[in-house]
Amino acid sequence: MAKVANLLTRIYLDEFDFSGVTHTTSMSIEPQLAVVTSFSDSGPRRVMGSYDHSSDFLGYFEPTANLQDAQLHTLTTDSADHYLLHLWGDNTRGAIAYEQIVHVSSKPLSASIGEAVLLDAEFVGAGALSRGVLLTDGEDTNTSTGNLTSVDIGTTSTSQTLQAVFRVLALTGSNVTLNVQQSSDDGSSDAFGTISGMTSGSLSAIGVVRTTTSAATERYKRINVAGTFDSVTFIVSLGVIAE
Repeated sequence: MAKVANLLTRIYLDEFDFSGVTHTTSMSIEPQLAVVTSFSDSGPRRVMGSYDHSSDFLGYFEPTANLQDAQLHTLTTDSADHYLLHLWGDNTRGAIAYEQIVHVSSKPLSASIGEAVLLDAEFVGAGALSRGVLLTDGEDTNTSTGNLTSVDIGTTSTSQTLQAVFRVLALTGSNVTLNVQQSSDDGSSDAFGTISGMTSGSLSAIGVVRTTTSAATERYKRINVAGTFDSVTFIVSLGVIAE
């Protein structure tokens, strides 16, 4: 069995990388099991409902404008959905990526003499969760348009919902568009083509975009980079939503 160290674990909240200010994190996925035990049953009976999920992290206070503390503080009164990405033990292309739709439920600060000021955060599920893969090699920096290396993540069917989350972390230039493309044989005879709807659209600043499709998709996926820019840094996850 493989054992995985935490050296390459990374955490992103929307387009912000929290990895440099956190030291501990956890995530919980809890099936909702309704008790339906009746008098005549010989033991407990339960039926599977939906599920709940939550996360938290422990870290250090970062007071710089528009960075971690400022972003978390804004989110405490923001009713919009936010996207929390955990890359557990690996952040290279093809690594396991857990994406959660969350709201911030708590943001405690603490301080002790002789210790660093601490900033913690707790998140509750506010939408779907997916377990997928990373389509970029960590934070991918490109200075020209083109295609990234493909990943074999298997096909999906019309009974599944495939989710892509695009995070643009830095952009110098006018705009960038990121597209998820597919092929049945890695482009050998079936040319890669963009999956309908699986695009970030044209972005002119840092930000995060989530898209989904319930169409059947082919085995190999990759990122196509288009736009007018001098340099762009981004990270993209792709996974099937737990439903």
